[in-house]
Amino acid sequence: MSTVRRSLWSLWLVWIVCLGLSIGGYALAASGLADKGMERLAQAWDVVSQAIKVTLATTLAGEDVLNDVQRTEFQFDYETVAASQTDQVMGTTGAAGDLVNSVKCVTSAASVGAITIKDGSGAAITLFNAQSVANDNLNKDNMNWVSVDGGWKLTTGTNTTCVVAGRFS
Repeated sequence: MSTVRRSLWSLWLVWIVCLGLSIGGYALAASGLADKGMERLAQAWDVVSQAIKVTLATTLAGEDVLNDVQRTEFQFDYETVAASQTDQVMGTTGAAGDLVNSVKCVTSAASVGAITIKDGSGAAITLFNAQSVANDNLNKDNMNWVSVDGGWKLTTGTNTTCVVAGRFS
C-alpha cells in the first residue's frame, strides 16, 4: 500500500481512537485505561513521518506489498476494424458515455489514408496522418476519451487495420 494511503488510514485510526477516548473518557479515566491508550498512541507515533505507524493484518484488494503500489486493472472490450472502413461504430450500438482507451493500427502497404475517430455525429479527429510507407507501430495509448455525442466511430485507410480498446455500448 502506498505511503499516502497508509497515512490516511493512520489519520482515520487516530480520529477513531480519540473519539472513543473522549466519549468514554470518564469511564476510561476512572479505570486508568485512558492513560494506557494515550501511552500506546505515543509509542506508535513516528516522529520522522509525522504519522501513526499502523500495520494491517491483511493486504487490501489490488495491493502489491513487494513494490509498495496499489494495482488497478481495467476491464475493456475491444473492437477490430478492417481496412477501408468508414465510421464503424465501436460496440453493438454505441452511446454517449462510451470510453476509448487505446487505438493500435497496422498498415500493410505504402500509401495508406489517415485514420480518424468521431464522437457520435461530431467532427472527425485525426489520430494518424496518411502514411507513405508500411508501419506496424501506430499506437495511441491511455486516451481515456469519453463520448458526449454518441458512440465512437472509427474510419480506417486503405491497407490499415486497427484494434480499439475501451468500454462500448
